[in-house]
Amino acid sequence: MSKKIFEDYRTGGGLTVGMLQKLLLNYPNDMKVTVRVLDEHFPARIVKEGDYKIYPFGCNGVAQGKEECLRIE
Repeated sequence: MSKKIFEDYRTGGGLTVGMLQKLLLNYPNDMKVTVRVLDEHFPARIVKEGDYKIYPFGCNGVAQGKEECLRIE
């Protein structure tokens, strides 16, 4: 189950570098960060902590396994 650590739909501005720095203070440096792959670019509005499937670059549709990660949407 994932835990939301940041959610911003009110201001419309999305996640900033300053906000991200504060969010990451209590996380280990080697923790993976996952993103959903899209063709367009939009402001990040949600950061979740949880166990997520990790796919390799050049994805062939097969996950490498699950890891505890932060997911940015």
